[in-house]
Amino acid sequence: MSILARDRNGPAIARQILIMPMHDDRTVTPDPQLAPFAGWTRDDNRTGWQALLGNAAGGPDTLAYAAPARVANPAGLPPAYIEVGQLDIFRDEDLTYALRLGQAGVPSSSISPPASRTNSTSSPSTPPPPGAPSPTAFAPSPPCDSSSPISTTADHSL
Repeated sequence: MSILARDRNGPAIARQILIMPMHDDRTVTPDPQLAPFAGWTRDDNRTGWQALLGNAAGGPDTLAYAAPARVANPAGLPPAYIEVGQLDIFRDEDLTYALRLGQAGVPSSSISPPASRTNSTSSPSTPPPPGAPSPTAFAPSPPCDSSSPISTTADHSL
């Protein structure tokens, strides 16, 4: 919606509030670390994208209006808040989208609560589900450059 509004010069969108969003129809390769804990599986993801895009899902002709990860230039999009769990199959694509927004000068904040996942009622204060790896089992995010418009903590000023 934000990409289409930008490309059509309106209506103005004030903010992107994205909670565990599906951004990339090409996300189909299972991550063995996440697979046992995923509330939304790669098969679910493939089914969802095929329901929207049909046989074009994952192919070269998918438009960014349907799969925002494909936007060629995210400059000019509204500020974004992106939340995705560390045990969510959307983690990598959402954090990559946040990074691309920041690199294009779009103010954005991303947060990745430990042990949370799509279809989960977990929150940062809720213990991980039984058998879930500890939050330290995943590689830590690289430190943020304070001059960069992107941060890895929630910016509630958006």
